[in-house]
Amino acid sequence: MQLLGRVICFVVGILLSGGPTGTISAVDPEANMNVTEIIMHWGYPGEEHSVQTGDGYILGVHRIPHGRKNQFDKGPKPVVYLQHGFLADSSNWVTNIDNNSLGFILADAGFDVWMGNSRGNTWSRKHKTLSVSQDEYWAFSFDEMAKYDLPASINYILNKTGQEQLYYVGHSQGCTIGFIAFSQMPELAKKVKMFFALAPVLSLNFASGPMVKLGRLPDLLLEDLFGQKQFLPQSAMVKWLSTHICTHVIMKELCANIFFLICGFNEKNLNMSRVDVYTTHCPAGTSVQNMVHWTQVSTPGYRWAQVSTLGYRWAQVSTLGYRWVQVCTLGYCWAQVKLVLGKVGAGQAREPPSIALLHTCPRQKQ
Repeated sequence: MQLLGRVICFVVGILLSGGPTGTISAVDPEANMNVTEIIMHWGYPGEEHSVQTGDGYILGVHRIPHGRKNQFDKGPKPVVYLQHGFLADSSNWVTNIDNNSLGFILADAGFDVWMGNSRGNTWSRKHKTLSVSQDEYWAFSFDEMAKYDLPASINYILNKTGQEQLYYVGHSQGCTIGFIAFSQMPELAKKVKMFFALAPVLSLNFASGPMVKLGRLPDLLLEDLFGQKQFLPQSAMVKWLSTHICTHVIMKELCANIFFLICGFNEKNLNMSRVDVYTTHCPAGTSVQNMVHWTQVSTPGYRWAQVSTLGYRWAQVSTLGYRWVQVCTLGYCWAQVKLVLGKVGAGQAREPPSIALLHTCPRQKQ
């Protein structure tokens, strides 16, 4: 208790100090904007769409239909769909400055950019019949995201744009639900021209970090700690801390280290001037059930069941580019999608051996 008291006094002293350590930087206006407002803040057109899934969830999807300089280009534009990772949202693609945000870069390159939001996050908290106050609403994990969210979003986008195929860019959990959906629904996989897998998660056997350590706790204990509904949602308290605490010079460093603890240390790739923008949008929340599902994956000795369909239980990946891939992992077989793998940063949640498994997975002989 004495140590805690000293820490609190230290923090309060910094915040009240008039010296250099108490220097406060101005709050970035984007910290108080929603995704569409951020898009328009940088001079791009922004749209908000609602997609209803087969099981009644209503998802928010954001769109940048064109770039700042190609708005008068005639003809259909290639469509690209960006899907965020665990605890994230569509803001991930636009919260850097304009020339360093993938959503803006792709729009300026001539793409029609769509950014999805998984059920339960900040922009996808509606349902046809259920309320977020009900336990039933939160009874989902990445399995339902793959089964319902991804097909509904892709079909909506293709119907809206009149295109037959799109490019799919997934990050982390966004890759996982892609692997599951495209393996379980070959007809959906045919609608994907190319799948770009950024920091793909196929296994947590080699993962480390606090979030993985949390997964070592028993499921019942996790539910006692976090309840049975939402896990780490964006809230008024988080926003207040982001705009009042993270704007202080020293505290900004501490706020940044929260990201490093969860995602891995990579200071060179974190824009410290925008920490308040990042933290006011992420974490964006998910369900406790989804978090528990991931902890089961990281449990020592836990292995996904290997299911063989037509004798396939293998994957082929070209390190120099891409090839047609037979995806068979997480207990799901099989899919043919054109796949490009990408390792992003040095995240503790996705170590190189996890990706290397794709190269060593043997073909099952018939």
